[in-house]
Amino acid sequence: MVGVLVLLLCFFYGIDAKAEVSVLVVVKVDTPVVYLRQTLESLSSVSNSPEYQVLLVQVGTFGYEKEFEFQRVVQKYKDFVVVPGQEGDSEASALNKASFLASGEYIVFMDSMIELVNPEAFDVMVNAFEKDPSVGIVGAKIIFPDETIYHFGLEFVFEPDTWTWGVSGQQYLSVAYSLQGFATTYPAATFYTDVPAVSKSLMMIPERVFRESGRFEESLITPAYVDADLSLKVADLGYDIVIDPEALALHNNKDSVIQGFESPFYVEKNRQDLVRFGDKWPKITTMLEDSYKISNFTLIWNCECGSGQVLGFTAEAIHFVMSLYKKVPLVMDVGSGRENDCLEAISKLGYPAYVQQVVRRAISSKVKEGGDVALVLHRDPGRYNWFLNSYFNKKDYFIIGRSMYETDGIPSDWVAPCNSDDIDEIWVPTEFNRETFSESGVNASKLFIVPELTDVLHFKAETHEPLLSRTVSGYTFLSIQKWEERKAWKSLLRAYFDEFKGEYSSRINLIILARMTVESEYIYDLFVDGYLNETSTSRDDLPRITFIKDFVPYNLLPALYNSADAFLLPSHGEGWGLPLMESMAMNKPTIGTKWSGNLAFMTEYNSLLVEIDGLESVPGNDKQRWATPSISSLRQHMRNLVDHKVENISSMTARARTDVLENFSYAPVSDLIIERLKVIQTLLPEVRRRKASLQPSWRSWSSGGSSERPLGTGPSPYGTQPVLAPTEPVFVDSDGITRYRAKIISD
Repeated sequence: MVGVLVLLLCFFYGIDAKAEVSVLVVVKVDTPVVYLRQTLESLSSVSNSPEYQVLLVQVGTFGYEKEFEFQRVVQKYKDFVVVPGQEGDSEASALNKASFLASGEYIVFMDSMIELVNPEAFDVMVNAFEKDPSVGIVGAKIIFPDETIYHFGLEFVFEPDTWTWGVSGQQYLSVAYSLQGFATTYPAATFYTDVPAVSKSLMMIPERVFRESGRFEESLITPAYVDADLSLKVADLGYDIVIDPEALALHNNKDSVIQGFESPFYVEKNRQDLVRFGDKWPKITTMLEDSYKISNFTLIWNCECGSGQVLGFTAEAIHFVMSLYKKVPLVMDVGSGRENDCLEAISKLGYPAYVQQVVRRAISSKVKEGGDVALVLHRDPGRYNWFLNSYFNKKDYFIIGRSMYETDGIPSDWVAPCNSDDIDEIWVPTEFNRETFSESGVNASKLFIVPELTDVLHFKAETHEPLLSRTVSGYTFLSIQKWEERKAWKSLLRAYFDEFKGEYSSRINLIILARMTVESEYIYDLFVDGYLNETSTSRDDLPRITFIKDFVPYNLLPALYNSADAFLLPSHGEGWGLPLMESMAMNKPTIGTKWSGNLAFMTEYNSLLVEIDGLESVPGNDKQRWATPSISSLRQHMRNLVDHKVENISSMTARARTDVLENFSYAPVSDLIIERLKVIQTLLPEVRRRKASLQPSWRSWSSGGSSERPLGTGPSPYGTQPVLAPTEPVFVDSDGITRYRAKIISD
């Protein structure tokens, strides 16, 4: 009966049913036809053979103008068959009807804004089936014209009730586009791989498998759910869902793709679709819940973001969120009323749409009722109180401060908030801060080391072209910094000028990325004029400096690092030094000061450390000191790089990336945090009992705290607890240096 139906349909649409058609290409046309021409042109390069039959399937009925434009475009392609749309047809029903015309082995589903980049994409997909009979669907890697990823398959996520910013606390099973917005060369999108689901923007499926799966679910409206539903049904038949990046295609209309937080994959009118999808696939909900590494638990990450507050803390918080969101139910709290500000800010800063979507979901999520809760206050301790008071259930929470500082001690008014009975522990990034906090009076038993982290797949040199063209024939240095006294920019410039003025001036360039105010530009000019007068140097003899005074988006930062031969940030002190670590991840020779937080990841074997000429008082604060980087040491490192006198430099930079990858990438740091949270979960019953008996203390103080409150120097209420700190050697490496890793040890 099916065979007769196919013959009748072929006759009706003018298709030669006896032709040897191996692949039926079904192009869904329901979008502006302006991009259809590129789609058809790319198809014409692969469809001249009778192996491929192209159907142009209209979804619904077109108006006069759209129909006229459509016919004008397709008239050139005589071999392509048009299947007119019918009133009331959904996308799924129109494509299902077209699939009955398949007389060959495979069906390709494709959107009319997709252009084949690889003319052999269909052959690549067919080969995947022929090589592995267990494959049920092959998806394509789809990119945008700006060489970012449209998607690399689909993944399943929990979507909060975003219509009320999650007030109801309800979460739904949803679908997200994997890796959207990352660079085309992002390593995770360069390998043939299994994926949870693929999109019919461009996918191939055996006709037999499509038929056995029951075809597209016509009761679903939202395309992402229709696609995911088909993939799940095919997986239930025992087949694998894969993507082959060699099947590369281009989405020609990025503006039509609603990205990031501005567009979850559903809108309110499709809410029933969302619920229906979740009801149909409860096992996926169970699978996601089971994937969490800690049960009956919520982690709240309270941090700066939005309204001009996108600071280093924000970048750090985003890395933590990206590393943890699949391992623990996560709520990102940026402050009431700041949600949209935060999302707009990270969009402007160039974070990929995929990151924006994760942050949007985290911001919209709510604490799971009846479960344990840990709250991270990722802020300066002087502001712990102000933000803590916004949590009505804080006595039921385990409260964690996340803070750091760059000098040999912390501000005096930080000590009391850190020692408050409300704060259960402080996560500092390094042993340096563990010492500076405790020596300043913070209860040492509260201090735990949780290092910073970065996306080593994003910061990978081989996957990015240089952002800037070369302006000199010799050597280029790069420095990324906040233009402030702590970054020791005067020491950097003096060393640079002293070492390379004169004969080297035309062959050396220093790129400085720093947002400068009018005042800071004036101070810079005064410094340069003073140097010229002091050293009797002509301005023409100074080596070149290239300033980038506006921000460089996150997605372009790796390309900026690749614009230089080496990176340097010889500052007075660092809480961590994220640009230094990013540079090391990019395999760049990296110069940093031999003091403070950056020594958590910089050693004499993976970087070039600037000696210090002792410590000096912080300007305007004689109670705190920071390092004085040695100008002669800095000059020597720069000279050795320019003259190629650094021994085994390729081994040094390779080791730098390896050290970052193994110790400070998403996986090891998030695993470290999960292990600590498991310990915290066991402590929570006692914490709740203790806090329930407390009288109000520093909650009534000003947000700045008070240094006059008696310090909490007594024993910890929990006794001796595990400490996350690299205080014991893990191993001695081949160079004889003792190597440390952050791990759980006894205090």
